[in-house]
Amino acid sequence: MAFNLTPSNHLLKSSNHQLQLSTMFATVKSTLLNALALGAILSGMAGVNAVTCNELPNSTNSLSNFALSVWNLTLPNANNTGAPLVLAEKAAITGIQFWSLTAYASYPMNDYPIFNLANGELVAVGSGPAAGTEGFAGEVTPGSWISFAVTKGSLPSPGPATDFCAVGSTSSEGSPNSQYYRLNILNAEASPQSWAICPDGTHPGQQTLYFNPQAGASGGPSGCYAVDVLILPL
Repeated sequence: MAFNLTPSNHLLKSSNHQLQLSTMFATVKSTLLNALALGAILSGMAGVNAVTCNELPNSTNSLSNFALSVWNLTLPNANNTGAPLVLAEKAAITGIQFWSLTAYASYPMNDYPIFNLANGELVAVGSGPAAGTEGFAGEVTPGSWISFAVTKGSLPSPGPATDFCAVGSTSSEGSPNSQYYRLNILNAEASPQSWAICPDGTHPGQQTLYFNPQAGASGGPSGCYAVDVLILPL
């Protein structure tokens, strides 16, 4: 008896279909494994760069009732507490005003004399004509200044940043104000020495606090000098 060893067309189609499915599942599996591996790598990288305030020595993300000033890191300072910083109005749209931290000597008004640090949020408290209002500091990016948003009426405030931290000085720094906290921002590029006072290009005469100004898209403003931002208890 002779046997037909040639597979039928049906069997060939079935075999080819199974091979295609197997190849497809192998491709999907490989893609998923690669995605999981990439996710693990990125997660590990984020874990390396992520720093919490509690991980820094002598630091806190909550303080109440303080003022801010800048300590010149390149030229002699006139006192032990630096030059005062105040909020200066920069712009406004319907219901919202935007303010920056500016040297009082270049903007001699102070409608927001008190600052609070609450779980990483930096809040300015108004008095006098600004009584009953608060300014919430937004996210700070390299090459920019801190923008405080003040809302009017029932408008919600833009989401405040939670990256601010008060970091204590070390005795090895030897500065006469080493008992004061410094203001820091918690991200991969931040350090207490990332601040600078720069001329404000849109408001002539004003000297505004910038974060890492040379990292801006155009190389940052010129005429800046490096500062520490001191937290002075009231």
